[in-house]
Amino acid sequence: MQHFCFLIKTYSGDIDRVVALLQSIAKYNRDAIDVVVCVPEHEHAAFSECLQKYHVDLITDESVCADLFHEKTIGFEPGYLNQQIVKLAFWELGRYEFYLCLDSDCSFIRDFYVRDFFFNEKTPYANLYEWEPHFLDYEYRRWVRTYKNNLKVITAELNMDMSRVVTCCGNAIFSHAVLQSFKRDFLLPNNHSYKSILEKCPFEFTWYNLWLIKSNLHQVVPIGGFFKVFHYRKQYNEARRKAVTKNYLAEMYVGVLLNSNWKPFKAPNHYQDPTIFHMFFYAVGRFASNVTSSIAKRLPRLSSK
Repeated sequence: MQHFCFLIKTYSGDIDRVVALLQSIAKYNRDAIDVVVCVPEHEHAAFSECLQKYHVDLITDESVCADLFHEKTIGFEPGYLNQQIVKLAFWELGRYEFYLCLDSDCSFIRDFYVRDFFFNEKTPYANLYEWEPHFLDYEYRRWVRTYKNNLKVITAELNMDMSRVVTCCGNAIFSHAVLQSFKRDFLLPNNHSYKSILEKCPFEFTWYNLWLIKSNLHQVVPIGGFFKVFHYRKQYNEARRKAVTKNYLAEMYVGVLLNSNWKPFKAPNHYQDPTIFHMFFYAVGRFASNVTSSIAKRLPRLSSK
């Protein structure tokens, strides 16, 4: 069994983003980490032609798991649910000890190595956090409520007592050993399948992360994420207005993720550095703020004379 790979589960609607992601991998992949792209069987030919210039292993959803959704279930389209099954079931191919699940709307922004993803050879970093920024923005707090409800459902199923909102929304490293334990010690004894648990709660990363904690098979070394995620256009625009460049982001992250579901227009395939106008207005704003602050500090002294 090989050590580590990237798993990109995608479909034809995101083919342009997959190409952009693979271009960034080709540019920055210093340790030649393997890349596996998984697509629906009926789209395999189209992807095979499009991706032939990239060094990837192209497989199908059906080769990973035969028990897939074929109709809308609990309000979700089959594709949304099946991509979760693929991520949870990929370990069963027995090819890799660990795999990082990459969304097709990711892109890398600097050189990366295996060490960027592992605390040591047998301990991957765990993408775990509490969604703290969402507590500070009332507009997005509905997602906090959603994740709290999901945690209640999943912790009840796993017989866990969790008082903190600990999970992630994607781009986590999955472990063969942890998922093997998940199937052997939870799914099979409870007559569950990947489909049945997703019908209860379709959040694959929360199922995985909570079993990672419960199973205690690996030391848990939590991080805030490998990628800077811009969930909404507002967050992306705010970063550029603050003159945040890719080089600045690269000090903490290996890449960025621009959520492809932005409305009414799709997000760009790559993070675009601030323009000269962003930089100018940011500099003017900083100057005005410093002047205002200086005046405010002087006023008490002037009024006391």
